[in-house]
Amino acid sequence: MDNTIPQGNPVDSKVVRKKVFQLFPSALGQVFAYGLFMLACLFVVFLGSLVFLFAFTKLGLISESQSAFKSLIEQGTLAGHKGHGLLMSILIPEVFLTAIIYFFFRNAIWQKIWAVMKGTNSKDHELWKVSAQKVFPVLGCWILMNLFSGALAFVASLPHQFLPLMLSNVVNIFLFLFLFIIQIYISIKILFWQWTVVFEKRSVLSALWRSWQLTTGYWWFILASGIRVFIWPIVIFLVCIMFSSLLGSAFLLLPLSIAFAFMMPALTIGLECVLYETLLSSKES
Repeated sequence: MDNTIPQGNPVDSKVVRKKVFQLFPSALGQVFAYGLFMLACLFVVFLGSLVFLFAFTKLGLISESQSAFKSLIEQGTLAGHKGHGLLMSILIPEVFLTAIIYFFFRNAIWQKIWAVMKGTNSKDHELWKVSAQKVFPVLGCWILMNLFSGALAFVASLPHQFLPLMLSNVVNIFLFLFLFIIQIYISIKILFWQWTVVFEKRSVLSALWRSWQLTTGYWWFILASGIRVFIWPIVIFLVCIMFSSLLGSAFLLLPLSIAFAFMMPALTIGLECVLYETLLSSKES
């Protein structure tokens, strides 16, 4: 496999797309292999949760935890509920372990794909070590991003609280568009924060700032590259779904969905990998 950037201007979305599809078979193989391993680990976590639920049942506490879960779903809160501690003792560790496992394997996949693109050999024990070391900084960045998204959602809910219904609906349309543009802009600006954590050994805030610097002057280039890479796979997937619907058969939907579930992460990580290398080279030149 040719791992060099094709002839032409490296900062060109067509060049990026070509290299992403060159990298795609290797990326898909890594996503498939590590993805199955990750799913197995998540299944173990799920089994652990079932064990706790079984223990609660034997202790006669399951009704309280079920009641707490119903309260969480219907009212969105567990405040003051008798089963609060019981349910949280299951949900919080499960969510925490799921996030750790996800980011651990994601870090490993990035390093593998980066090694393939650069034509270097990566030793598995070193890869696992770096992945484990960078789980919590990456998790910290992820938490900050979710807090930011939550803040935007809170701002979007304000018109309903302070304005009449019809006026709030109109304001919400424009506010949604405005916040959506902000979300897209900032998401691209900090696209490489996880890469800088893993490959540049940066802290949470330093990684966010580094990504912002890397993408300065290249926002439209990154957006155009993403559109070029994803447009045809998405169109083909939608056409296949429409074709299956017209035939009145759903037998194609399951294999298509599974293939899409592995294909999109492979394309996403491959695109980020190529863009990260391209921006690094551009900034250094």
